[in-house]
Amino acid sequence: MSLNAFHILGTLQHKHIRANPKVQEEYKRLREISKVQQQTPDLKDKECLSICILNIRSFKKHCLDLSNDKTLSKCDVIALTQTQLFSNVANDEMSSVLKVFFLYRQDHSSDKFLSLAVCYKETITLTETEYFSSINGLKFVISNSDRSFTCLLLYCKNAANIQQFLSCLEYIIISCDIDIIFGDFNIDYLNEKNSYLLKQLTESLNYFQLVHQPTFVSTGSLLNHLYVKCSLSNHAETKVVSLHYSDHKAVKVALKFDTI
Repeated sequence: MSLNAFHILGTLQHKHIRANPKVQEEYKRLREISKVQQQTPDLKDKECLSICILNIRSFKKHCLDLSNDKTLSKCDVIALTQTQLFSNVANDEMSSVLKVFFLYRQDHSSDKFLSLAVCYKETITLTETEYFSSINGLKFVISNSDRSFTCLLLYCKNAANIQQFLSCLEYIIISCDIDIIFGDFNIDYLNEKNSYLLKQLTESLNYFQLVHQPTFVSTGSLLNHLYVKCSLSNHAETKVVSLHYSDHKAVKVALKFDTI
């Protein structure tokens, strides 16, 4: 039986319709809660800095996808690996698409798959850049109005010597006092045998891995890592984002700090 089978006889008045007393009580309770929340000052407004890392697999090809991505385009900083750019490729086309971002590039001289880039909004200052060829890593400092973080973005090729890579990484982390380490390590963090040495290193240096689910769709492996100093781990909220334009998932981290 449908509603079409029902008919109202006579005139329908307000007095013929009554709400369940329990519903009225619940509305009253919710209104009281709302009044209390509005009168209570919020002593824990969150200061937030959002960073996203992604193996872009050609920055020029997917620049428009990145600009239209509702999640990534809202981030303060987007760190990219495998941009596939050489220095003879101008910024003009990409900058015109990514209008709200400034662009810093670390192009590799002979292997475009090792090229890196950082996109950052006008609210962010990027300084103290330094490139380390031994790990194909870019160190930089990002700052907003209140805080600054020393970051290390890297891309490690699949055929790299892992022990040599980790030895160089350890030296750089210690000497540069890195706050955040991220990038495509090409080491499956979910594979205990492959990731053991890396886990041993990061834990010994008091870094915390924020990513715990697969980031590479094709193999179900976790290749895009994001480490923060343990002192920052309680301030970090991490999300793995699926993308239609890449077989790598993006990793987004929001760093939040209480203010009074």
